[in-house]
Amino acid sequence: MSVSCIEKANWINKKNWNILKQTFPSQLVRLQIKKNDITITILKNSIQLIFLFLKKNQLYQYKQLIDIAATDYPDKPGRFSLNYLLLNIQFNMRFVFRIKFDALSSITSVTNIFKSANWLEREVWDLFGIYFQNHKDLRRILTDYGFQGHPLRKEFPLTGFLEVYYNDQEKRIVYENAELSQEYRSFNLQNSWKN
Repeated sequence: MSVSCIEKANWINKKNWNILKQTFPSQLVRLQIKKNDITITILKNSIQLIFLFLKKNQLYQYKQLIDIAATDYPDKPGRFSLNYLLLNIQFNMRFVFRIKFDALSSITSVTNIFKSANWLEREVWDLFGIYFQNHKDLRRILTDYGFQGHPLRKEFPLTGFLEVYYNDQEKRIVYENAELSQEYRSFNLQNSWKN
């Protein structure tokens, strides 16, 4: 009887989960397995300890941080969610670690464990305004240095606050307050499909 790759991966992931749960009994909140992916929700103050363990431990060997993805849920008490995607290159296994926290909290940087976290954390800071403690170079990476706000937060206006364009007469970039003109719109409140 042959076992599929997905079944093997799920078995390995469940085994890894049990070992992690024994090692960090109070820091792991929840395990979720969908298809071939495992997502573990952890407490935000345990990120350094768990990631260092996963990188150095011979059983795990998660030596690469692939991505950090942020999500904004403004109506929930834990407004932000960060997903860290770790990769074990030797066995081609991935873990997603999720941290949920409120808007006033900050997260400890993992740049001392994974060098790739440098730009990833800067991107999350720039677009969502999530502050990473102990990050040595936390500055904007995608928006302009004078940019106001964080564009991927839900309360950020779709048009932004400023209009930026190159003025050919002045030979420079000009910043002006964004204005949405409504004078050319005509609002027909009657339904055109009625007979």
